[in-house]
Amino acid sequence: FIMSNTSLLLLILCLFGASYLPRLFPMLYFSQRQVPQWFSDWMKYVPISLFAALVFKDVFISGNHFEVIGNVRIIAMFLVAG
Repeated sequence: FIMSNTSLLLLILCLFGASYLPRLFPMLYFSQRQVPQWFSDWMKYVPISLFAALVFKDVFISGNHFEVIGNVRIIAMFLVAG
């Protein structure tokens, strides 16, 4: 499949818009409004929980099954965390 330069540029611009607009709208919305304190406190935990979910998935899931016994990655996890 061969694309012309114009089609390729249009595709890149559309993908840029699809990636950038979902980030722009919340920023514009929340910059003009005061969010409740409970929401602000709750949002502080989101990066930590996402990181923990990614790390624990990589440590405990091997292939398609949950692995604890004989898992050497658990030792490495505790060495790094400690």
